[in-house]
Amino acid sequence: MKYIRVLGRALFYFSLFLFLISFVFLDKDILNIDKKLSYTLYDRENNLIAYSKNEDDNYYFRTTKDEVNPQFLKILIASEDKRFNYHLGVDFIALARSFFLNLKYKKIVSGGSTIAMQSAKLLLNHKRTYLAKVKEMLLASALTLYYGKDRVLSLYLTLSPYGSSINSTKAASYFLFNKSPLNLTLSESALLVAIPKHPNTISIIYKENKDRAFSYKNKVLKSAFLNNVISKKAYLSAIKENVTSYDCRYNLKKCLYPQKSYYLGQYVFSNTKDKDNYSYIDKNIQDTLLRVSLDFKENNDSSINLGLVAIDNTKNELVGYIGGIHNEGFTSDATRAYRSTGSILKPFIYALAFDKKIILPHSIIEDNKITINAWSPRNFDKQYKGNVRAKYALINSLNVPAVELLAKLQAKNLIFNLNHGYRALKCNDDSLTTALGSCSSSLLDITSLYTIFSNQGIYNSTKIFYTKKDKPYLNFYNTKYKDLTYRFVDKDSSNAILHILKETARPFGFSSFNKISYKTGTSSNYKDALALGFKDNITIGVRAIKSNKNNINLTGYTIAAPLLFKAFDEINTNLDTRDVSSTLLQNKYKNNLDRFYLNDERYISKENKDKLKIVFPLDKSLIIANDNCVFLEYAGGFNVKKLYVNDILQDQTNVFCIKQDGQYNISIVDENLDSDSIEVFIKK
Repeated sequence: MKYIRVLGRALFYFSLFLFLISFVFLDKDILNIDKKLSYTLYDRENNLIAYSKNEDDNYYFRTTKDEVNPQFLKILIASEDKRFNYHLGVDFIALARSFFLNLKYKKIVSGGSTIAMQSAKLLLNHKRTYLAKVKEMLLASALTLYYGKDRVLSLYLTLSPYGSSINSTKAASYFLFNKSPLNLTLSESALLVAIPKHPNTISIIYKENKDRAFSYKNKVLKSAFLNNVISKKAYLSAIKENVTSYDCRYNLKKCLYPQKSYYLGQYVFSNTKDKDNYSYIDKNIQDTLLRVSLDFKENNDSSINLGLVAIDNTKNELVGYIGGIHNEGFTSDATRAYRSTGSILKPFIYALAFDKKIILPHSIIEDNKITINAWSPRNFDKQYKGNVRAKYALINSLNVPAVELLAKLQAKNLIFNLNHGYRALKCNDDSLTTALGSCSSSLLDITSLYTIFSNQGIYNSTKIFYTKKDKPYLNFYNTKYKDLTYRFVDKDSSNAILHILKETARPFGFSSFNKISYKTGTSSNYKDALALGFKDNITIGVRAIKSNKNNINLTGYTIAAPLLFKAFDEINTNLDTRDVSSTLLQNKYKNNLDRFYLNDERYISKENKDKLKIVFPLDKSLIIANDNCVFLEYAGGFNVKKLYVNDILQDQTNVFCIKQDGQYNISIVDENLDSDSIEVFIKK
């Protein structure tokens, strides 16, 4: 009977305790930690790739118990709350011990706080007094009873302080060790358990705290060993482990920092109220794009900003995104900025012309001077090639044929068919300069459009990011995509472009890369260089933008194309098993498509250079090689197919390189077997 009375009295007081907690001390607003949290963005494997500070200029990353190494949790409990699993938020045994110790030494030497009480203290944010301790006890019990042990642990992991505005175990793990808390070593875990005890005096952000921090770390390890959480062997090994830490908020080179998608994150955070956001970014692809960008920055003018985008064609997902290197002072996102398209739209012009049966890849088209309202479009090399095949005109990005085809198609029809109600391109609907770069588009949008050629003529909107509350992915215009899908051209026309662009001249150093279909573009003022390419399941876009202070002329072929090929060289693509054949490439013409004529009185042919001729270098001349190489210019003829230097067939038809000074015989042969030869003396 005595034990029953004691138990009944205990239950009565316990019930009264719960009543007080529930209706007096549980402030729902205190438990709303979302307002404390920083915005975060994760890749498809749940790695942190972008973040921001909260409104108070601090870092708080939501951290759940499932996002940290289980060994970390065991060490934490052994160090901070040995009876964590056996009390309801308050450990009265620990409190009694703390009370007598403080009484003995006549000062506070032990707090006796549980993990729940420490969480309550972080929520209440008040001074260390006995009254405050009572409030912590009440709130700790409420947290445990209402939310359970797992959420109490997650709350502590999210709020625990690490000094220098860094809070939460996840933020500390990424900032100090450049890794997810799931991958912490035993010694690193012990250090992160120790720091919240005295975050301002033992935080290893400050070098002068290192010895003190390691002393606390070893105490945590000893506690874990004495409580049978770790073995003696593990304990001794962790004591000796040399823990290397960085401040990865700023140490770019050593960390490949957790801001891998800084610019994507900044966009996402400005267009969502959710603190935790998730993307489709592939870690390996993102790391590759970042390395390519950093290598370029180290070896080139740092005032050139870079944007790189990678899209998985089969899943329609954004898997790589570099908007610039954010700590180098760039304020604009090179990936989302609307800039000149250069000649990037030419493949779409040809694809639509194939689809409309205006022309075929082997149809003959003229590349001669034409005048349009006093405007005469010229090629990049300032030369005209005469009669050429349509395929050759696209491979060599000739301007006049593209303008002629666009005149037949009408610019507004091309733009309408590409935009489809979604403004990927901003253009003057009636301008033929659309073919040469008068439109503007973001790199993300134009790369998304280029997936058309990998998807057999079909456009699918690209998935960008999502939240767990809002699973549908979002675009860059503050509205949800509606799974925009449409057919731009038929399969035959799209596949023909895929194969034709595989024959585009490879950038120097990448002559063996014959499986990449790509196109370059250069703005008229040489401020923008573009390269778009696709291979198997991946499409990549590269844009280089020079500042106004930079006098270097950027071109797609010399600047953007090498970056594109370097990225593809390091990325493992998945073989696309879909049929990519095209009957249009079989050289079977219909009679009316053997040759394309633009019958329009606005376009007047001024010149016709039928005879094949090498116009540079001049015959019998002495020339100095440019980096040991000589670039040819020729006119007339029909689709130059071969270049011989001293009777040796060269890889390309417009350039060759020499090993020594001397007399050289140069010959070119076109598709009709017409030829021209010269002799020159070349010095290196």
